This record gives sequence, structure tokens and C-alpha cells, in this order.
Amino acid sequence: MNKKDIIEKLNKSGLKATHQRVAVLDALMKTKTHPSAEELYKTILKQYPTISLATVYKTLESLKEVGLVRAIKTDCDYVRYDAITTNHFHLYNPEQNKLEDYYDNDLKSIIDNYFKNKKIDNFEIKEINLQLIGEFK
Repeated sequence: MNKKDIIEKLNKSGLKATHQRVAVLDALMKTKTHPSAEELYKTILKQYPTISLATVYKTLESLKEVGLVRAIKTDCDYVRYDAITTNHFHLYNPEQNKLEDYYDNDLKSIIDNYFKNKKIDNFEIKEINLQLIGEFK
């Protein structure tokens, strides 16, 4: 996705396309990993030496609020970010602190159908996040 597309995506979400927002979203979309705010900051700093870590945190929070990124909390109490907001799951190895995307339409369908048929009293499900914990071989 080029910067023009990122600007359009920000504008459609209701956010002003500031240089910081464009830089953060661009860097996050280019990574294949699920970086922490600090890791993303180090990447962005190379091209934008005046950006602060606080700005990266605030920008990620505003992008999360409008649904352009997802925050993933790991067992290590470590928040990672994902620019892929379509339905998918995550594979996580806590020993390596490694997180990967996992796509399984059958599993998604099973979970969706389960909660479609089994209502939880006084609770409306907005989103289901599934993280499979194990070891990568």
C-alpha cells in the first residue's frame, strides 16, 4: 500500500492524515511481524528522527480506536500491534515471544456459529480474539 492509499484510509476512518499517522501506519503495514510500540518506534526513527516514542504510542491508540490496527496482548503482558484487521487468529510462543498470523475459515465458522446459537445473558460480543499458545517446530 502506498502513502496515497494510507492517507485515503486514514481520511475514511475519520482521522486527519498527519505525517506521524502516515509514518506509523505505513511502518506497521510493511512489517510481517507484530511489533511492540518500541520496536515500531525504532523502525520509524530511521526515517523520522524527530518522532517521539510517546507520539508512536498515542498514534497507535488512535489507529486502534478507529479499527485500523489491532492490539494483541501476550502472556508476557507485552502489547504487540497488527495492521491486519480482517478476521484471523494468532499463534504465540511465549518462550520466544514470537507471534504469527493464523487463518482458518473452518475454525472461524465454528466459533461464529457457536456464539450465534449460544447467547450470553446481558452481554453482546463485539469481537472474538483467539490466541493459540504453543511451540513453533
